[in-house]
Amino acid sequence: WIKHSRGWSCARSKDKVLMQPQGGAYKAPEPEPESEGNPVNMNNPYGDSKVEFSGGNLYPNSAAFSSPPTSTQAQASSGGGASTSDYEAKIVADICKPTGIKLMPRRDEVKTFLNRCQSLDTGVICRLLDRQLQSSSIKSQGKSLHVIAALYGVFGNRVTQYFQQNQGNLKPLTNSVTPSVRNKATEVMQMMGLLEVPQQQTPEPTYPSPAP
Repeated sequence: WIKHSRGWSCARSKDKVLMQPQGGAYKAPEPEPESEGNPVNMNNPYGDSKVEFSGGNLYPNSAAFSSPPTSTQAQASSGGGASTSDYEAKIVADICKPTGIKLMPRRDEVKTFLNRCQSLDTGVICRLLDRQLQSSSIKSQGKSLHVIAALYGVFGNRVTQYFQQNQGNLKPLTNSVTPSVRNKATEVMQMMGLLEVPQQQTPEPTYPSPAP
């Protein structure tokens, strides 16, 4: 209680009124009982709470600290989720486009194509090139024949094995009305041993008739 000119007034401490007891003597308020549970440890204000971390990332919800994506994830996120056969179909279609003047692709195109085929399925490549032999474009047919010949020069038996079992599109081209297509188809089949090479007949020597 505080004494002033008009009398006594009460003061507040921690939102509790300090009442003046009977007798006029001030009496301090009794301390509040401690709350149930373990006392607060000032060295560890969070008690026994534990935070588990997984993967060594102290901030699991923070994108800034996330690990870099794997090659598969990067491919999917960049729209590169196309299957391998789609990629092979694209590079075969590109090299057999019915454009240009000649019925064969450029050397640099063939070189690039063969380098890409090193990590691809040769059987799938052969099947796609075989389909190009059915094209209505003579240019696509001719380019496909040249690429098959180049592919055979690198992969050999793997190419032969396919066309031994699939001659339906290749063999008819040996009778094509276009000489360059006919000659190249014959050459491809001969180099793979699918067509006998005609033996050149040596003309018999002629001798002059004896004088009468």
